[in-house]
Amino acid sequence: MSAALYVAQIGACRRKGAWARALHLLHEAQDLALCDVITVSAAASGLAAGNASSSWRRALGLLHAARSSRLRPDTILWNTVIAADSADSASEPWFRAMALLRAMACGGLERDVVGFNAAITATASSYVWRRAEELFQSVSAKLQPSRVTYNAAISSVGWHHALVLLSALETAAAQPNAVSVSAATAACAKSAEWRRSLRLASGGSGGGAVGCSAAMSSCEKRGQWRHAVALLAKIARADVDCVACGNAVSACAKAGKWLQALAIFHERRQHVQLDLVAFNAAITACEKASEWRQALGLLRELRTRRLREDTVTCSAVVSACVKIWPMALALLAELWHHIRVDVICYAAAISACAFGARWAQALFLLSHCGVLNDVAVDMSLRACEKASQPSQSLHLLARLQLEYLRPAAKGKKTELADPDFGFARALRRQP
Repeated sequence: MSAALYVAQIGACRRKGAWARALHLLHEAQDLALCDVITVSAAASGLAAGNASSSWRRALGLLHAARSSRLRPDTILWNTVIAADSADSASEPWFRAMALLRAMACGGLERDVVGFNAAITATASSYVWRRAEELFQSVSAKLQPSRVTYNAAISSVGWHHALVLLSALETAAAQPNAVSVSAATAACAKSAEWRRSLRLASGGSGGGAVGCSAAMSSCEKRGQWRHAVALLAKIARADVDCVACGNAVSACAKAGKWLQALAIFHERRQHVQLDLVAFNAAITACEKASEWRQALGLLRELRTRRLREDTVTCSAVVSACVKIWPMALALLAELWHHIRVDVICYAAAISACAFGARWAQALFLLSHCGVLNDVAVDMSLRACEKASQPSQSLHLLARLQLEYLRPAAKGKKTELADPDFGFARALRRQP
């Protein structure tokens, strides 16, 4: 087998995502003395296309192996290693990417726009937008930035610089595309510039579904549910995903428009495979309207779709049953066996106890919260007040005063109730 054939086979592995097979072929070529820089670059490219968090380590290892084998790595191999590094968002890829660019300059290699593009992309996952600006300025001073360069920089910088770059791209040889607009829209949305993100998403190109989803997320945070619904209608039905649908439902839920939220949810679920976030948004809409039957129906449907509920689901569905304290406590006891119930879920159940004047259950739940919050304490006091239990209120206030004045033990955490305690049974025992 020739070196060219090894390169072709490694390239085929890269297209299939079979990086382990690509590494095996590379080692086989090394044993047969058929390994050259092109072969190593092909294997490193396969690692860069992979999703494994350790791909950059293997790619960097190939670079070191090539240098120790007296092969002279070319610009393509260095760029491939930088691309593999930028794909890893779990650590600090920008620092390694810039170090690799400096090493290329020290080694006398000519750096091209591809390597700088990969390095700029690495800064996006670490939110070091000043580094992205420095890299873009380096490209502009020495090379001709491409549209990919602009898009990578727009995704990595703050909203003001993103709009400047988008405007510069419009006057450059390479015109902006949907990726450019959606990146600028996302930059504005991250900085709570909802009007600017809405203007970009509502424009001619609009950035497609990605740009509209980013603008909808910004509108959701600002309570602009009408704009979010309008943006959802702007997206073609074939392009709507669970993120866009979840953002629109959540925007309606936060504005207290539960009918609109459920209408969007039920209409879109016929065409989109909705995720847990969308279900939680719909249940939250029911919670705000105390539509407990609708919330329980969504919880049942969530389970039939084999989605696993989380603490958001728990707090929302329990809060929806705030006027029916036995059902709220039963739901909490049921969900307690499936998820790690947090203080927000407990506070929702305590609120139901306060509504029903069940002071004993409220104090029992408060003792198992672990970490208290204002809502849990306030609702416990309200339960005592509605049940005409002033002595219990005074006792609780005295205990809380002691807890706040006592120095916290270093590293000590209050754990939730022991599973053997019989959580549901203990709730039923309370008067």
